[in-house]
Amino acid sequence: MSLVAVHWAAGDELGGPLKKALLAAVRVVVLLVVLTPTGATAAQTEDPVGVVAAFEAALDAGNVEAALALLADDAVVTAQSGVYRAKGPIRGYLEGLVAQNYHAEVDSRDVAADTVTTRGRASLDDWRRLGVAPLEVVAEVVVRTGKIRTLSAALTPAAAARLQAAQARVAATPAQLPRVAPRAATEAGGRLQGATATQATTRARLRVLGDAASCAEARFVSYRRSDAEPEIVDQWYVAAQLWADAILLSAATAPGGPRLPSGWGEAEARCHLDKAFIFLDRLWDDATGGYYPRSNPAGTSVERALRHTDDNSLAGLALLSAAEVAPDPASRQRYLHAAQREAEFLIGSGLWDGTFGGGFWWNTDKGAVPEGKPAQSNSLAAMFFARLYDTTGVDTHRTWALRTLLWLDTILYDPTRQLYRWGVSHADPAGRLGTVVHDRYFNYDQGIAIEAQLLAAKLDRDPNRLTRARAVGRALHATFWGRERGGYNLELGIEQVYTAFAAWASLGHLALYNSDGDARWLEMARLNADALAASLREPDGGYAYRHYHCVDRGAPGCESGLFPWVVDRARDTAAQALMQHLQTALGQHVGPSPPSRGR
Repeated sequence: MSLVAVHWAAGDELGGPLKKALLAAVRVVVLLVVLTPTGATAAQTEDPVGVVAAFEAALDAGNVEAALALLADDAVVTAQSGVYRAKGPIRGYLEGLVAQNYHAEVDSRDVAADTVTTRGRASLDDWRRLGVAPLEVVAEVVVRTGKIRTLSAALTPAAAARLQAAQARVAATPAQLPRVAPRAATEAGGRLQGATATQATTRARLRVLGDAASCAEARFVSYRRSDAEPEIVDQWYVAAQLWADAILLSAATAPGGPRLPSGWGEAEARCHLDKAFIFLDRLWDDATGGYYPRSNPAGTSVERALRHTDDNSLAGLALLSAAEVAPDPASRQRYLHAAQREAEFLIGSGLWDGTFGGGFWWNTDKGAVPEGKPAQSNSLAAMFFARLYDTTGVDTHRTWALRTLLWLDTILYDPTRQLYRWGVSHADPAGRLGTVVHDRYFNYDQGIAIEAQLLAAKLDRDPNRLTRARAVGRALHATFWGRERGGYNLELGIEQVYTAFAAWASLGHLALYNSDGDARWLEMARLNADALAASLREPDGGYAYRHYHCVDRGAPGCESGLFPWVVDRARDTAAQALMQHLQTALGQHVGPSPPSRGR
């Protein structure tokens, strides 16, 4: 044996969205390194072939730590999915490979100084299931002073063609909707297990407990923005995680629901909810209300300049979901009071004014920023007010939900595309002069607006709201679905999928399915979740930040011009939270006791 593999989303060169089975099966490209043809293990040496042989032997034995020890600290691995620098990002690849029952054979090799070029054939479980193993690969490894410095690899054109043929046999395109709707408890259990795995890796990699070792001991719980920016905590990221945690807790404790993994505990889940809201209170403006947008991980250094409509609306939604799963009346009242405090801030802060005929500004700087009055801020506010009215029965909340949607539909809805535009702002923000309605379109704006319309339909019984929500749901899928790898692109016309925002878009489709029972909406959400899992899910159950198509060699990972797609493998709390939320929501909707229609 003489080949080593790293992950790659092979759909990169193979047009068309894939079903989960295929997408999961073609995520690996092989990076060849050389051993002796007999598979004998070489002792550690500075000789390039010997170093590579020791690396392969460690990997064959499942000893990832020993394999990593043979990499230079600044090692670079270049694969179809991107460029991975240093040992941390490479570790996940090797761990995934051990689980794939990797096997390879060398056909030829050339050694020139410190560089080994190898041609051979590799097999992995995923490729075997597709019936295409082994696949031909070519790789180059550079070894200096006894350490692997660089590794790069690619499938041969013939191998890529074989993979494409396999795709053609089993792939499903969005046009082939629908499939049979609920797949019963087996799928529900799998979806919820995926949600708990994502939650667990978020806690392991991004959670902050202060000086404590457990939630029970901690004074607060917060979540870092990402492992790339670990010293920043964003309020809306924490709120998104709390919302996802409350939804998962609701699913886990529902009568007759699927059993969650043994490591998941209700008491631990409630602890994380309570103590993360304690953390958010450190970001609250006690003078005029509203959460500030970010702080350090302990909440002792808070950015106190601005407050945002969307941040506070999202926190309100999280608080309402926490109230629904509260274990006692006192806890429920505490969460509801905090949600009502959010509503008072939004109404009385001046974020809504008569500029552009109404609408909420993005933040308290109002017209001085290019974002102006965005669709997502107003849709989230409408959602929050509608759900708050459903809980409190206070007419003011109903009025603000309908008022906000009326403005959104009047100013930002594009009847030609059947999508909501990004927003409206001053043409000259610094001078607060002029008006421009931005003809840009984002995936999650549509998903949030769908949910807002369906909630408003419960308030005024207007059947046109469902009609519009359906139109937006269809346009969302047709407009944003990725051409080659599936998943919903963030912005119209740009092949770039952000995990967080793609997952958020699907919550709108699930709301439609819950409203009218049309299985096509459920299938769209499934296809998106499966595409995201295939391209961006990591071996530990977490999710990479995004993937994008290279159109500019200046973009990270695109410098060489060799690879058309790049995966940014930063771990971002928002991505984890919204994928956890989507997986939980799918588990609820395909299970034996889905949410009652219309809720």
